[in-house]
Amino acid sequence: MDASLQGQVIHVAFAKDLKIKLNAAAKMSLLAIVYFTATWSARAAAAEWQIASIPSFYPWKDGRVVDEEIQMRMNSLDKMILEHTA
Repeated sequence: MDASLQGQVIHVAFAKDLKIKLNAAAKMSLLAIVYFTATWSARAAAAEWQIASIPSFYPWKDGRVVDEEIQMRMNSLDKMILEHTA
């Protein structure tokens, strides 16, 4: 993942591509916010990520979910980003 992509939205359509992007972010110690929408809620992804509701935000850093509040509300997203990037 190119450092110039920091802060950018990267559309991922397939689970295998998501894993590649998350691994790249982990190697660079970048925070990645995975946002699942109704269009991305394939059964395999829903089972693997244990998605209970849509939309869902999953904050990742160093190869793991970093916030206990896995299904986040939009208003708490800014706070979480500041907490894990400071």
